[in-house]
Amino acid sequence: MRLITRITGIYLLIAIPIFFIGGLVSFRILHKQVNRETDYELLKIVHQMMDYMRDDIPYQKLERDNIQIRPLMEGEMCRYRDRECNEWFGLDKFRFSDTVAVRRYPLKHGGYGGTVERQRKLTVIKEVDGKPYLFVVYTVVFEDHDVVEQVAQTVALLFLILTIALVAVSYIVSHKIFRPFHQTLDLASKFDLQHSTCSPKFPKSNIREFKQLNTTFSALLERAAQEYKSLKEFSENASHEMQTPLAVIKGKLELLMQSPRMAEEDLKLLGSAYAGAGKLSKLGNALTLLMKIENREFANIKSVALSGILEASLFDFQEIMDLKGISVENRISQDVYCECDPLLLDILITNLLRNAIRHNHEQGKVCVSLSPGVLKISNTGAEPDMSQEDLFTRFRKGGSTGESLGLGLAIVKKICEVSGFDIKYEYRDGWHFMKVEFPESSDNLRDR
Repeated sequence: MRLITRITGIYLLIAIPIFFIGGLVSFRILHKQVNRETDYELLKIVHQMMDYMRDDIPYQKLERDNIQIRPLMEGEMCRYRDRECNEWFGLDKFRFSDTVAVRRYPLKHGGYGGTVERQRKLTVIKEVDGKPYLFVVYTVVFEDHDVVEQVAQTVALLFLILTIALVAVSYIVSHKIFRPFHQTLDLASKFDLQHSTCSPKFPKSNIREFKQLNTTFSALLERAAQEYKSLKEFSENASHEMQTPLAVIKGKLELLMQSPRMAEEDLKLLGSAYAGAGKLSKLGNALTLLMKIENREFANIKSVALSGILEASLFDFQEIMDLKGISVENRISQDVYCECDPLLLDILITNLLRNAIRHNHEQGKVCVSLSPGVLKISNTGAEPDMSQEDLFTRFRKGGSTGESLGLGLAIVKKICEVSGFDIKYEYRDGWHFMKVEFPESSDNLRDR
């Protein structure tokens, strides 16, 4: 999820309770305002009736379904006070209340109908020409559910407008304001440690956070390039310089082993030392190779004839397999290509075949199958004494192969990772199965 999308989502989540609370507050304010305006209209109606009565219009002619006028005698006025009005009752005192009443209307075929509606009621005693009158006036008001519905629709519309506005602003921000940020990430992702000694020139920005990001990236990439160069030079020099004394040691040991004065026990010790020196030399070369693969120094990617390399490798190992009595079943399809560095592909196949021979038993079998997109190498052998996860780990090796460095399959795994291949291992019914899946080359597709 993009950062600007996450921020927009958070804003909208925060806006939901705010709009909900705002809707409740708006309902309360609107409800009070409606009552206030309704009360004002009721008072206005009473004053109009009083003006009509002062103009000698009988109050009976002014009465309507929603207007009731009744004159009060002094004694009746007191009884009315005691019976109904109590605290609020008195001359020129008024009382507003909510009630329900029937609103009548004429029917199409004659007669009258009516509906019960919520109404606002005003009860007040006023003097007109020195006589007290009881005025009871009704008027229809909005139902609460109508007010709630209107407020909800308004809030929902505002929330929809806010959502559209935030999404539009997020789009503009992500394409305008965040452009230097995306350019910085793009340059940093394309930075090549092998061929660059200084950090790329990041785009300028007047945003402080982006400036800090560019400064930090520049410092990190420059330090990484310097450290990579130093490590690479050290590894190459160490590997090269180590081979020279190892070659001298092996040469001296060979001379001592050829000396007629050496006893049999001495020759065994010299042979062990010679084997150790050879193993150390192989270890240095293997670790150097692993480092170069991890640093992606093999960049000669091209379409390679995998079937040809596989057949050549089988020919090279034929003598070793004959000595061990291993038979080979060959199911190699011709003209199978893959996109890879030729040297890495040769190392991959060599290590897989060497592993199939080394972990095989006398008079065993090796089966090699190649088809477009899939390479399978299987061999007979004892069940491994480690998990499948540890099989491709560096320096993990079975107890029966003490001459192994424990780096062959680690190199195979790393080659597959940098080449975009997928390797899987399975042991079943006394057979080791190695399966390498690789993208088909354009040459394969063209041949079809």
